[in-house]
Parts: sequence; C-alpha cells; structure tokens
Amino acid sequence: MSDVLLCLDSASARHPGLIGLGDERLETLPWVQVCCTARSSRELARDGAGSKEVWVASCDDMDAINLAAAIKNDSADKNVVLVCDQLTGSTMSKARMAGVEVVLDSASFARHYAKAKRAYAAEQMRLTGQKTALSITVAGASGGVGKSSVAALVAALAARSGKRTLLIDADLQFGDAASSLKGALRLSASDVLADVAQLAEAPDEEPLVVVVPPARLEQAESLSCELPTLLDVASTLFDVVVVDAGPIWDDTMLALIERSAKTLFVVGQRASSVRAAKRALDLIMRCGVATGPVQFVLNRCSKTAPYSSLDLSCALQGAAVYELKDGGSEVEELLGIGLAESLAAERNPFAESVAALAADLLPAVHDDVPAPLTKKGSILGKLKGSGPSSRSARRRDAQ
Repeated sequence: MSDVLLCLDSASARHPGLIGLGDERLETLPWVQVCCTARSSRELARDGAGSKEVWVASCDDMDAINLAAAIKNDSADKNVVLVCDQLTGSTMSKARMAGVEVVLDSASFARHYAKAKRAYAAEQMRLTGQKTALSITVAGASGGVGKSSVAALVAALAARSGKRTLLIDADLQFGDAASSLKGALRLSASDVLADVAQLAEAPDEEPLVVVVPPARLEQAESLSCELPTLLDVASTLFDVVVVDAGPIWDDTMLALIERSAKTLFVVGQRASSVRAAKRALDLIMRCGVATGPVQFVLNRCSKTAPYSSLDLSCALQGAAVYELKDGGSEVEELLGIGLAESLAAERNPFAESVAALAADLLPAVHDDVPAPLTKKGSILGKLKGSGPSSRSARRRDAQ
C-alpha cells in the first residue's frame, strides 16, 4: 500500500508541473497512488489502511474542497491535506468546518511533497542498509569550548584508522568544521537532504566525507529538523558518523543525542560553561533522554587552568569527566589551515588526549593509545549516589 493517496484531475496527473511538481513522473513512484475521480478517491481513502495521508489538489468531477470534506467525513482517521492555488478566507473557513487538518498553497505543497519524497527515500535506504555505524554527537552548551575541534579530530582519527567516516556539521547557519579537514570530500547539506542517495554515491575510496552547511543561510531552519533522518541514513552507509552539533538545544539536538551511540559534551574553562553544562544536563534528564551514553569532556586542561576534571565532576554531581590537555597555539594553527589529519599524527597534548578518548570510543582506532585518565560510568547512575563531601576526599578516591 502506498504512503500517500494523491487526488488529481487527469490533466494534472499527466503534467504535474500544473500543480508545481515540475516533471515528476508520479506513475513511477511506489509511495504515491494517484486518483482522478471522486468515487475512486473516496473508496481508496476508505479502504487504503496503509496510506498515511490523502492529498487533495483537484478532481475530474468534484471541487477539491468538497472532495476533501467528503474524504474526511468518510475516514476521520486520515490526515487530509487540501491544496489550493491561493489561500482565501472562504477556503480556510470551509476546510476548518470539514475538519481538514492542513491547507497549502502551491509553493507550500511543493515543499511538503519534497519532504515526503526524502522521507520515503531515507526509509528505504535505512531498511536496505547493511551497516550500523558508530554514531558520535559532539555537543556543547556554550561557544568557544572547542567542540568543533574535537569533532574534526575524532573524525580524522576514525578515518586514519581505516574506517569510512562521515562528519555532519549540524550548525547549518555558521558551521565551519569542514575548514579543519582540507582533504575531505564535501557535500552540501541542502543537496544531501534533497537527495539522500548522494551519500550512497560518494566514492568508497574517500575515507572522510563532510556534510557542510547550505550556501544559502535562510535554508538552515527548514533543513535542521531533517538532520536526525540524515543520521539514520548515514548510519547504513558509513562505519563512523560524527555529528558536530549546532548551538541550539531544541528537539533536533535531543533527537541527535537519542540516536547516537555516544555523545561527547565539551565544557570549557569558564564558570559560564560549567553552569551551561548543568542546565543542559537538567534538560536532557527532564526530557527523558538516556544519560548513560553522555560523556562530559573538559577541554584545555593544564596545571594553571581554572578547573580540573574533579572540579567539573563535583559540579555535575559525580558525572564522569575526561580531560583534554591544552595543546597550545599549534592546535589553532593546524586546524586553521585545514590540517586536522596532520594534528592527529602530532605528539601534541591535545591530540594525544583526544586520541585516548577516541581509543575508548573506537577500540580499533589505536590499540597502543594509553587508557584515559578517568573512569567512565553512567551519568544517571552517578547522580543517584552522593558525591564525596570534600575536595581532599575526591582526590583520595581518584588515586
């Protein structure tokens, strides 16, 4: 059974450009069933239990608004979308009285159609995919904590180990993660989300692929809600998928965290960054998202840094924390000219500590990397217990 029942007059069925669908060949689409008469449309809507939606644009023998109302009366459980050339007060009023959920003009319908087409393609790729990638989301609750640097380096380490890796820059407005990876193949988010098959067509010999923000800034908002679907599809095509999360903590962020095998939460050496981390953790728990896969990471650690992993762990009520060492100016210099791969090979304190973290996430990356300095554990489990009451007690427990 098709996902969508599309009610069209015969001329529009032969020439979909009349309703804003260009040269689409509707008869070849397995997820769309086209009907041209009122009787057949009502019967299929009533009997087609598998159709998720009914789109009513026109009909050979009945006005579209009347057909939409009849279908809604016959099948109240169906989601009915009415398509009009122009949205008028009269049409909107009639649609409300008939219980029709959605009324779209031609331009909005074209976008609705494109989104449904992408969703179907993504689902088919997910169902037929053989791989289940290790997905890692790198997040932060404040700017300037080094989140993108960590994401780029983890992706470079995974690719260097021989794993086919995808880095998704989820900051679709101002993301710049790809600038750290000069040699990676770049695909635009707008192109990939318009046709997810482009991911499958990326050459196998490319060890690292980066999905970069769209060229047009105004596209970011409409594309961001589809990032979780992109992550699902990518997981069937790559060995490792790293998501450099955006700055906004919304439903998209929570969906990416839920879908990821591990989330690295990067915290900086500022009191505001620590407070933001506490607020984000509170949001995650209140929304019912599992906190076990979340790993807090304190960046730019040194003997003179304001905070240590023990300080952050105490602030987060006992959550396990990794320390990433301060790598100095070399980190910014190499990442600034796109040489994350070279940084991954350097004996740099930051690179070595990220490699130690990556070795725990990806056991096959570097078997010779020393174990991380702090122990892992479930954040939720840690929160249930009471933390040490003094700084000296915490230091004794860590030894």
